[in-house]
Amino acid sequence: MKLHELKQKRNTIAADMRALHDKIGENTWTEEQRTEWNKAKSELDGLDAQISREEELRRQDQTYVDDNEQEQRQQQQNKSDPAAQAQEKRVAAFDRFLRNGFAELTSEERQALKELRAQGTSPDDKGGYTVPTQMLNKIVDAMKAYGGISSVAQILNTSTGQDITWSTSDGTT
Repeated sequence: MKLHELKQKRNTIAADMRALHDKIGENTWTEEQRTEWNKAKSELDGLDAQISREEELRRQDQTYVDDNEQEQRQQQQNKSDPAAQAQEKRVAAFDRFLRNGFAELTSEERQALKELRAQGTSPDDKGGYTVPTQMLNKIVDAMKAYGGISSVAQILNTSTGQDITWSTSDGTT
């Protein structure tokens, strides 16, 4: 039975109980009237319990929907945006490449990986692949957690997120 039907049935029983009470008024209740009242009362209590269970389930469902609304909305936006879909496919292909190797990739994933290559003329065997930004961020975070210098160094970020060019001297060349 649906929630609104349960509530309607409860209201009907409550109205019948009110009518019985008004009909008897100040007179003494007979055994038959008490039995009728107790039967209606137990049915009303059962409906109240059923209604409260249904409302609790609906509250839990609504909480789940509210908690996952942002994620669902983002997935819907990604499905409608072809650029986001392409980026998602490239990230998934790169992840699979790192985990399983190039031989395990499908032709579609291989094509997505080719799009990730650097903008140079180097062939694949001499490099030619770049690391996606998300993967680079994960690597940098892991290095911060592992390395001792990063924990005491001051990290400077520009307003646009670009690297700061520093004058350096490389004595190894």
